[in-house]
Amino acid sequence: MNYLKYIIVFFCANTMLAQTYKAESIGSFKNVIEQIRDSTSTATYTITENELDQLIKESPPSLHLVYVFASWCSPCMEKLPKIIKIAESNKIPLYIIMQEENDSKRLYRANKVLSEKINIPSYVYDFDNINSGRFRKRTQSFQKFIQHYLKEEYDPGFTYGFTNFFLLDKNADLIFSNKKVSHQLDNLVKIIKNHKNQS
Repeated sequence: MNYLKYIIVFFCANTMLAQTYKAESIGSFKNVIEQIRDSTSTATYTITENELDQLIKESPPSLHLVYVFASWCSPCMEKLPKIIKIAESNKIPLYIIMQEENDSKRLYRANKVLSEKINIPSYVYDFDNINSGRFRKRTQSFQKFIQHYLKEEYDPGFTYGFTNFFLLDKNADLIFSNKKVSHQLDNLVKIIKNHKNQS
């Protein structure tokens, strides 16, 4: 009887581990902006840099915080609560961008982790339909997303990955990034406060 119990538990555990999550496309920017403002959704949407630009430009706030995240990345998990706290305490929209394959187990785990910590939408970068077996190509594709925002600060010799964050203005232009800056979160808080004081 105990043997049967273990088989059932093992089967259930493996069934849960096999779950995947498929991100939706952004059908209505207005609806997503309302979900961010009212904290009413834990959905995950596919997104490109152009869609993120549009989302920011159509949103009322003057500052926007973007954070690159993966559920299996330990530094990402460590920094996530601090990023959330900074965004919430300063009333800044937070865009958590995941470098994960859509419709995958990893995306399911990432969405589950985020939905337990914060009640806003998250996003998975659209890799131009590059398949899961070509991780290097997907990483290169993601660098385009980073370069789009860092512009002249972008270093082509540096591989940008997880835990990167950047602060954008109303026009989706870069105000601050954590590249080449020590004590990044402390600097981020100071820049947010200075920007609000000048507004």
